[in-house]
Amino acid sequence: VIAAVLALLVVPTWALRAQSAPVRTLTLQQAIDEALTRNGDVRVAQSGVNVQRALAKGAVSLPRTELNYTHGQFNTPGVNDALFGVSQRVDFPTLYGAQARLAREQVRSSESAVVIARNTVTTQVRRAYLQLQYIEARQLVLTSQDSVFREVDRASRARLEAGEGTRLESVASATRALRVRNTLE
Repeated sequence: VIAAVLALLVVPTWALRAQSAPVRTLTLQQAIDEALTRNGDVRVAQSGVNVQRALAKGAVSLPRTELNYTHGQFNTPGVNDALFGVSQRVDFPTLYGAQARLAREQVRSSESAVVIARNTVTTQVRRAYLQLQYIEARQLVLTSQDSVFREVDRASRARLEAGEGTRLESVASATRALRVRNTLE
């Protein structure tokens, strides 16, 4: 049962349609590891880190250098002059430092998103796994109680038929047996 529910959490729906796939029993750590490798939120968050790292490389950039060439009469009439110009705009120096810090913080923020996504998936898988363990243990206890109470009910009916028991005892044991059986179903 644990493997089946965990399979629903970590296996894509197309794989569930393939009925020939065997059911695997996983430990809690195996289930967590598999969920972390297959979970879309974790993958998206990791891609976000890669994007932010790539963007951080170009976060600080100077504007393009401009080259100008002008030909014609400027200073002296009748003489064609050639004017070459180079200009480079440079912003205030603290702007570049602020851009670099912003890029670093955006990378850290995306790394934190990965940690949050991983922790969320881990918590969900752990909760589902432990809930399944609880359900299986409870089913085992109820199955055991069902067989015990059926036997008690059978014995109490036999005592009633033999004249050694009371009707109240028989009804009480039948009620307990039915209650356990209903809970089990």
